[in-house]
Amino acid sequence: MGGVRSPVRQPALHQRHAGPLIAKDRALFYADKGLMIVGAKAADDGEGVVVKLLDVAGQPRTVGLWPAAYAFKLARRTNLVELNGDAIAVSGDGRASVDLAAWGVAAARLFTPAEAS
Repeated sequence: MGGVRSPVRQPALHQRHAGPLIAKDRALFYADKGLMIVGAKAADDGEGVVVKLLDVAGQPRTVGLWPAAYAFKLARRTNLVELNGDAIAVSGDGRASVDLAAWGVAAARLFTPAEAS
């Protein structure tokens, strides 16, 4: 009979000062208040990380993702079942720009420097 695994408990995060977490405490940075990251996980094939985005503002636009603790250097468009699409240019400031439809979902595959080589 299979049992249910208990969740792994992580130590509580204690921040010394009130306010948002500093950039190194999050995997990615995004400034768009109408964007929600609804999923982020290692890709099923082991190549990169797949980030799934949702527009909650009802506006079609291009949104930016910047590296924070996760230092990606290359990016590709992908769909929700992780089939690769076109390359996404990563700008000089590290931004990967992803097109997002109004109320739509989009996904991107991000590669760390080691995976990119």
